[in-house]
Amino acid sequence: MTHAEWIDLARLVLEALGAISTVAALLFGWMHWSLKREMVTKAELAVFKAEHDEIHEILTKRLAEGERQFDLIQADIEHLPDRKDIEALNSRIGMVEGSIRELTAMVGGLKDVLKRVETPLNLLVANHLKGGS
Repeated sequence: MTHAEWIDLARLVLEALGAISTVAALLFGWMHWSLKREMVTKAELAVFKAEHDEIHEILTKRLAEGERQFDLIQADIEHLPDRKDIEALNSRIGMVEGSIRELTAMVGGLKDVLKRVETPLNLLVANHLKGGS
């Protein structure tokens, strides 16, 4: 190979390297630009973390309040009657209803007796007031 051929070959290699380095520089520039758009800065991350911590604190307080209310509700529920208590109450109510019916029947019978006694008594009082003997 002659000296001129070596120079031509070196020029060709340098031109190829120049083209390759240009493409590589463009590729790295594009990658840098893309990553910069997708990545966050420390300042942005600090702002996000502060906002997140505030929201987290609010949610923690709300959760604690919800748990407190749940405990109160659960304590109230424990004092409510269960199925057995309600069945026993229904049974006792049935017994009271029966007693009331019996008393009503007895009072109805007493009314009849009172009417039978009241009518002659009223006649006697009326007669006495008129001056009869």
